[in-house]
Amino acid sequence: RRVDELFSTYRSDSQINLIDVGRLSLVDADPLVREVLNLAEQAEVLTDGLFCVRLPWSDGSPHLDPSGIVKGWAAERAFGIVERLEQHDVCLNAGGDVVVGTAGGGAPWRVGIEQPGGNGVLAVLERADGAVATSGTSARGRHLVDPRSGSRADPLASMTVVGPSLMWADVLATAAFVHGGDAVRWVQRFPGYQGVSLDHAGRLAASDGFALSVA
Repeated sequence: RRVDELFSTYRSDSQINLIDVGRLSLVDADPLVREVLNLAEQAEVLTDGLFCVRLPWSDGSPHLDPSGIVKGWAAERAFGIVERLEQHDVCLNAGGDVVVGTAGGGAPWRVGIEQPGGNGVLAVLERADGAVATSGTSARGRHLVDPRSGSRADPLASMTVVGPSLMWADVLATAAFVHGGDAVRWVQRFPGYQGVSLDHAGRLAASDGFALSVA
């Protein structure tokens, strides 16, 4: 609830919207807001501008929307609480972005990659711990924006990234989706992270050595 109060773009009184319209300075914002916006700046630099939290409105004016980093960041914070439960396997699903952990060498979690349009599972990957994040058009249509041009990005059907951090996996999935082309190889620039892309024809491409079972 606190994260929603601070970051929701649907609440006129959220600190993010107050900053966006110039009614609150970043210096006076909640420390959590400053933390997330600092991480967003790092993400923009690391992805060479493929990920950005200032996106254009329809009139071209910039609009502050950190949703692309807040969800993974908040889910990871929540996971940090529940993973303290001893002798429990844990799976936290935040709108399809998943962070998992297993206790005592249990069987790994199985995470599915949806077919375009959400018509079943195309492939399955296994993770004993870590994060799986997916960006694409299946659930919300063409909602992702290329920050460099301001246009809607649609080079792939979906891009899935796995790695130790859900926040960074989510950031990289978004950036790699916008990148398109050799998105899988682009993800491999980041140590500990691997990717699986799905094009509009339903073809999969995966990082070298990536274990993936076709459903």
